[in-house]
Amino acid sequence: VQVENECGSLGTDRDYSAAANAIFALPVPDSLCRRLNKQSGNWTEVFGKNAPEAFQAFCFAHYVNEIAGAGRREYPLPMYANNWLNEYGFRRAGEYPSGGPAAGVLDIWKAATPQLSLLAPDIYLTNEEQFKEVCGQFHRPDNPFFIPEMGKGVPFARFQWDALGNYQAL
Repeated sequence: VQVENECGSLGTDRDYSAAANAIFALPVPDSLCRRLNKQSGNWTEVFGKNAPEAFQAFCFAHYVNEIAGAGRREYPLPMYANNWLNEYGFRRAGEYPSGGPAAGVLDIWKAATPQLSLLAPDIYLTNEEQFKEVCGQFHRPDNPFFIPEMGKGVPFARFQWDALGNYQAL
């Protein structure tokens, strides 16, 4: 079951409301620091220049996990969330949904979403090396590999065998 499709914030790297700013100033949850093998501190101290997106990712992941947990209590089915890639043309905050389960914050999402079976990239790339890089980022022992969205036609179809054969895509 797809719990969320390409969640994140477009046009900003994180929520800057008063409530979000107050939480951003607090220490990163100890459970997240332990899972990521990081020293404790506030979001900026722990994640440096990546703090805004790390914070946004944790908040979205926490919310999505609550939804997935409620769904699994009703129907114990595999659940996932997919993402809009922030690589290859969408590198600056605001150009992609910041905080979604992109490769750079995948460890945060894995730590915060035990109710999800997997996190999946939407891959609309026609460059073979870029395609393989994304596959390698999401094909992990703790994340069964699945591509829920891919472009259609020959430029994309040629990668399907690679995804199946080399990355054991579902």
